Amino acid sequence: MTPQALLQLRGGAPFRPRSFDLLSLEERDASGTSAVMYRGAGRFVLRQRWERRNGGWKAVEASIPPETVRLPLWRRIFSRARDRSPRERGAVG
Repeated sequence: MTPQALLQLRGGAPFRPRSFDLLSLEERDASGTSAVMYRGAGRFVLRQRWERRNGGWKAVEASIPPETVRLPLWRRIFSRARDRSPRERGAVG
């Protein structure tokens, strides 16, 4: 992966993946694209654009579209509880 592609990820995966599925792979001449779904406690899709450089393939663009991220259940529950007001949480005041 090129440094520019790594910078586009800005912090990388939202959690550590345990498995993956190749969703799409296209190649045209010296470039191509791929989409890979990673699974672990949640899931996300990594989309990449590839170019053939110096006899090998390198990712030159990478992104994790926010709409493809599904966080682990505990993170979804925690974020919902945190977003509620103290009154909604049952705090006395």
